[in-house]
Amino acid sequence: MILDLNLKTRPKLGILTIFDAMNSRPSAHTLCLTVSICLALSGGSSLLAQDDKKAAAAPKTTFVDHVLPILENRCLNCHNPDEAKGGLDLSTFGATMTGGSGGEVVVAEDPGGSRLYTLMAHTETPKMPPEKPKSPDKEIEIIKNWIAGGLLETASSKARKSNKPKLDMNLLTTTGKPDVAAMPEHLILEPEVVTDRPNAVPALAHSPWAPIVAIAGQKQVLLYHSEDFDLLGVLPYPEGFPQSLNFSPNGSLLACGGGRGGKSGGVVVWDVKNGERVIEVGKEFDIVLGSDISADHRRVVMGGPGKNIKIWDTVTGEQVSMIKKHPDWMLTADISPDGVLFATGGRNSGLYVWETGSGLEFYTLKGHTKAVTDLAWRPDGNVMASVSEDGQAIIWEMNEGKQVKKWAAHGGGALAIDFSPDGQFIATAGRDKTVKIWKSDGTAVRTIAASPDIVMSVAFTHDSKRVISGDYTGEIKVWNVADGVELAKLDANPPSIDQQIAYSTKRIAEVRGQLPKLEEGIKVVSTELTNARNKLNEVNKAAADAAGKKAAMENLVKMLEGQAKTFTGQIAAAKTVLTQKQADAKTKTDAYNNQVKAQAAAKAEVTKWTAEFQKADAAAKQAAANLAAAKAEAEKPLLDANSQKALNDAAAKVAAADAAKKQSDAKVAQLKAADDAANVKLAAAAKAKTDAAAKLATAPEPEKPAAQNALNAATQAYQVAQNAKNGTAKALADARAVQ
Repeated sequence: MILDLNLKTRPKLGILTIFDAMNSRPSAHTLCLTVSICLALSGGSSLLAQDDKKAAAAPKTTFVDHVLPILENRCLNCHNPDEAKGGLDLSTFGATMTGGSGGEVVVAEDPGGSRLYTLMAHTETPKMPPEKPKSPDKEIEIIKNWIAGGLLETASSKARKSNKPKLDMNLLTTTGKPDVAAMPEHLILEPEVVTDRPNAVPALAHSPWAPIVAIAGQKQVLLYHSEDFDLLGVLPYPEGFPQSLNFSPNGSLLACGGGRGGKSGGVVVWDVKNGERVIEVGKEFDIVLGSDISADHRRVVMGGPGKNIKIWDTVTGEQVSMIKKHPDWMLTADISPDGVLFATGGRNSGLYVWETGSGLEFYTLKGHTKAVTDLAWRPDGNVMASVSEDGQAIIWEMNEGKQVKKWAAHGGGALAIDFSPDGQFIATAGRDKTVKIWKSDGTAVRTIAASPDIVMSVAFTHDSKRVISGDYTGEIKVWNVADGVELAKLDANPPSIDQQIAYSTKRIAEVRGQLPKLEEGIKVVSTELTNARNKLNEVNKAAADAAGKKAAMENLVKMLEGQAKTFTGQIAAAKTVLTQKQADAKTKTDAYNNQVKAQAAAKAEVTKWTAEFQKADAAAKQAAANLAAAKAEAEKPLLDANSQKALNDAAAKVAAADAAKKQSDAKVAQLKAADDAANVKLAAAAKAKTDAAAKLATAPEPEKPAAQNALNAATQAYQVAQNAKNGTAKALADARAVQ
């Protein structure tokens, strides 16, 4: 049977009609970020839609009276009929409603979905006006109130209603559930490649019905159990590097797109149960970046740097369609769970929905402003989600191809997205190194700091209870959705079987070596257990004896309580007397202490003046002795001639020796300064030599000859400084010896 999938004649194809009839209007809500859009406005707190009674009482904010004056002051230099940057003219109400090259800039009753507001409020990039401060909050509030109030042109205009679909975000239906979920049986566990470090993880996929996660590795795809985290199998991929992974809706097949950049590419499909290759299609001359297999296993979609979207028939092995639409690389492709539609995203921000059977374009979805990096379908096929390098996540409904929700998901860019199998949650990952969990309507649930590097891939487990992330360093982690706790890490670069056996053998030997100690420990524990049981019996017996004494003790306690009351009164009276005695004693003690302090001070004063008197007496006696000696010296006869000559000769020699000493001291000081300078130069040369050696040790191979020459020069300079130091040290030592 051939289905008529023409856009105009095609029926709903099982997609439930859940939307009210709405006026026809373009559904794009964003501007192209590659052009300069000077939306120089500002924003304030959110003004949500109010009920009719409050709206009637509130003053109306209109384009003509309130908004246009702000636009004329802030925006019309760049967005006027003569110079409409980004295709946007804000000079009239009609032009503003038309929007720019990126689609609508205002959405009735939805300030958060209106780029005019989000850019001027600096809640989204590029911030407007460029390289200028945010507009005043009062002006931003006016713009926001105008949008929330239904985009009134004048006070007499009728408010517009939001044209966004009122989508029920609950999962409606699911398809493809098998009677028995496929699980790997006896797959090879020997890795195809074992490297020094793991590769980045560009793709993860989880079976929709079984605890199997597929990981894009190095020339291989790894299958892990997502509950006990054991390696289930290795699927060799000698074609190159896997870039996209998708389980078929019933979980029986795993499709992998990849290859070698600039050389070759294609799609390989494995039987999950036995690991056999069942499909090989595609003859690309470059790597495949996005691919998927349809629910009936008859179609494979692929694309990559070649820009073209190709559809292959898996039965005949022939290409049945080639679509030339993306002006730049096609980065991602995903077929809806029912197989009716598929979507593709490209590096130039293009996002398209196609009919799988005919290859005809179904929708062009305008909303992203940078590369569309990943797509995900809700299990019922009625809703699709996308993320982009612009950091935004967008939910789309497939009845009319309109945005349901758009929000800033990851600063710096969002790289991966996945719907939970129960349709209740969305997981995203991005360049901000986080994994984020959202409700299916885009409401934030939690943020997980998942990695020290960018997170490239994310996938929910089949039971929607866990989410798995892969990052640029090759680290794969499993997280609990309920609380964000890390549960496990999966090895993207598992060791070879020989390595695993060697490790296990070593551990067995270690355990066997510990067996005697363990057995001895068991004996000790058994003995202690026996002793403990004996003590327990003794305690039980003692408890029985104690129970017999309890009554006697209770009587004794009553008697003692009576005595205690009597003693309490006596103790209170004694305490009163004791308190008075303590106060009296303190008064006497304080008086005595004051007397002791006064006596000690007087004694110290006497000791001080006694010492002073003794010093003065000793000085007087010494002065008398000195006077007597001086008198005796004065009475001695003068020297004779010979003695005087000898005295003069001695004085001359002393003067000569003094002059020689001064000269020697000057020379020693000069040599000391030279030696200090030599020490400084030697220290500098030693540091230069050490730095050169360190630089040589860390220099890349091409720079090592130059680093070696620098080390040789530094070594030679150090030797020269050492020789100079030795010379000054010797000269200083010689001078000091003479001195």
